Amino acid sequence: MTPPARKLRVTRRWPDYTSVCTRRLSASHLADFEPRRRRATLMARLLDLSETLTDAVLDMHDRVMVSLLREGERAAAEVFGQQGPPLVEQFGTFKSVCAAVVAAREQGADPIRPLRRS
Repeated sequence: MTPPARKLRVTRRWPDYTSVCTRRLSASHLADFEPRRRRATLMARLLDLSETLTDAVLDMHDRVMVSLLREGERAAAEVFGQQGPPLVEQFGTFKSVCAAVVAAREQGADPIRPLRRS
């Protein structure tokens, strides 16, 4: 019988109650149970552990991914901070070249001539 089929045979509240009880039990306590009850108790505990561990793994994954995202954002901001001033200077040059071309067109002159002077 597969684990999902076993899980369907048990009511929903029983594993929760049993897993809470098994947290307090030791191996010697389980040895006192009859075999069928011992297996059922262990199965309930294992199902509870699988859910708990899955939740813990997902939480850890989220924390790792958020830290990687923040590290990437920080690195991108640092690179932008280093490349920002040269880019502003290049945009200033581009702006002055465009202004010279527009002024030459408005005057009816050759728009390439101001570019050759720059």
